[in-house]
Amino acid sequence: LLLAQSEQKFRTLAENVPGAIFLCKNDEVYTMLYLNDRVKEITGYAADEFLSGRINFTQLYHPEDRQRIFNAVDKALETKKKYLIEYRIHHQSGEWRWVEEIGTGVYDGNTLDLIEGFISDITLQKHAEQELQKVAEENYRLFNNAVTLNVMTGFDGYFKRLNPTWHNLLGWTEEELK
Repeated sequence: LLLAQSEQKFRTLAENVPGAIFLCKNDEVYTMLYLNDRVKEITGYAADEFLSGRINFTQLYHPEDRQRIFNAVDKALETKKKYLIEYRIHHQSGEWRWVEEIGTGVYDGNTLDLIEGFISDITLQKHAEQELQKVAEENYRLFNNAVTLNVMTGFDGYFKRLNPTWHNLLGWTEEELK
């Protein structure tokens, strides 16, 4: 009875967590032994497709990320540490999605038995970061390349940042003007 209750609690947690929980072999395709159903939201493929071997995560890796993923996992397993990596996968719909994976080895003494971990979809976060980077670069260009005197000041009344036009016009360095 206690074992059944414990199993039910685990299943409830595993099926409601916002991401894919996995347990896999440390082989060339990370053969899945357990994978919750949330993997379908991330990959477009059902858990049973991975569990049966019809598809594996390595098939979904973006070619530019593939070797980095293998290197990070191998290094972590060799040193018996956790790994945390971000990479792109090819969703069944055809789009590329960003995921974050955290995992660790499961050891019997010094022998690596399996790998367990969690994968979450971070595509929206990555797109927001890319947009923010574009805005930051544009603001930097506008601030520094303007022919007008652009300045940022603090509430203390002192200059915090000045564009190069100040130096070009007045001849004083940014440090002197601050």
